[in-house]
Amino acid sequence: MKSPSPEEPSSAGKSILQRFSRILDWCQTHSLRDVRWAFLDAWEKSRRLRITCFVMLAALLITGGIVWGVYPHWAKQNSVRITRQWLDANKLQHATITAQQAIDQAPDSAASWQLAAEVARRRNDKQKALYFSGMAAQLAPDDTNLVLRWASDALLSDRPEIAQSALDLLSQ
Repeated sequence: MKSPSPEEPSSAGKSILQRFSRILDWCQTHSLRDVRWAFLDAWEKSRRLRITCFVMLAALLITGGIVWGVYPHWAKQNSVRITRQWLDANKLQHATITAQQAIDQAPDSAASWQLAAEVARRRNDKQKALYFSGMAAQLAPDDTNLVLRWASDALLSDRPEIAQSALDLLSQ
């Protein structure tokens, strides 16, 4: 059996080209008005077409509603999960980027700020670690671990006044 030469399209390629050529010829010979009337005639004649269109429309609306409602929550959780995976793999450059994305997507989440603080600690950036842990502690003042981390970051950054204010949160 002879293999096709590079200049000669394969049989699958010929069928695709032929199909495209037929569609192009059909579009040139028919107007949009003819297509519309043909669809309306089929719509009136076929109950199956009407039911299929209504089911597809309902499925599209339901899918859109689910995506619109679920996607923001999924994006927040996914960014936090990816940041944790980069931290576990000790890829700090990637973890820094995804931690910033997690903060951008969920600025009111203490977990996002806590992760950013962890990334800054591993990068030995004491000032950013202090800022990020402070934001996490202020968003969740009931979480003693976050408040203690903020105080320890303040002490590591030579800021005892911030450490004292963090510890004052615990006594409240």
